[in-house]
Amino acid sequence: VTGVQTCALPIWFHQIAPSGTTNINSVFAIDTADVACAANLIIPRTTDGGTTWLSQVVIGGANFSCIHTQDTAHWYSLTSSSTWFAKVGNPIGVTLSNGKPDSILSIHFRTPSCAVAVGLKGKTVISCDSGVIWTSITPITSFNLNSIWFADSLIGVACGNSGGLVRTTDGGLTWSNVITAGILNLYSVTFPTTSTGYICGAMGAFLKSTDTGHTWLSMPLGITNDLRGIFFTDSVTGYVVGTMGVIKKTTDGGNNWTTMVSGTTSQLNSVHFATPTAGWAVGNDSTILKYDASLTGVNSINTNLNVSVYPSPNNGVFNLFYDLPEIGRASCRERV
Repeated sequence: VTGVQTCALPIWFHQIAPSGTTNINSVFAIDTADVACAANLIIPRTTDGGTTWLSQVVIGGANFSCIHTQDTAHWYSLTSSSTWFAKVGNPIGVTLSNGKPDSILSIHFRTPSCAVAVGLKGKTVISCDSGVIWTSITPITSFNLNSIWFADSLIGVACGNSGGLVRTTDGGLTWSNVITAGILNLYSVTFPTTSTGYICGAMGAFLKSTDTGHTWLSMPLGITNDLRGIFFTDSVTGYVVGTMGVIKKTTDGGNNWTTMVSGTTSQLNSVHFATPTAGWAVGNDSTILKYDASLTGVNSINTNLNVSVYPSPNNGVFNLFYDLPEIGRASCRERV
């Protein structure tokens, strides 16, 4: 074989989760080195960008469902199955508190100390002392609220099952229903700017708002995958992840999408970026994927590879696919 062209490496590659990790529900990156996850029974954390992941917290029966922070010295996590609350120090230290809100599916800090969490059957709680005291808010809906995100310190949106969508303009004290035409479950919401927000959900559901969540335009992706996680690095560039390992990217606010190679068929539940070029996606079966935009190509690979050829037979121009250990599948275009 001669005339080997540049080999394109996948931008998403696998990292090794701590021993005992099963399903990972949420991920949040403080910066390109410090990242923590909420997983069933444990909180995995890395301080070196994912080269090594450690099991920071292990609590039997506690399925940590969400993790978030606006405080670069800590992450905060609640569970869907117990009353444990974890305050994880960055880079070290853990404070565990029992007797905190249970049945929580998502938490968002609207300020460094004020958080709002939502969960099963519309449960809503707020805290403005970094999780020491929580106050229950009368639910406005009986549907599960799966995700919450604040556009600024006061305006927030939570989305949930059966198209449920609620909005607050006073930091979570009072809520109003937002009318949508959809009935599909909505799983994740994000606001890259105060005015622009995005939501993803079941069967490729995708919604966009340009008025701080007052109204939402349905822009389905036309796929059957459930989209479980969403994050935008700016007002137009974003990622969705979901079932069967799907990862899609848009650079025009959701009008067009490209499919990215994830190297997994496991369900992906959450995605978060520290910078536009460094992010993580996590999911079931201890899946941790890192996005590294610096891995755009390689001219030579010194390792033993499993190689497949497409098409075969061919006219002398074909693609070689290389399975690379711990990274994924690379492709090279060859000419003989």
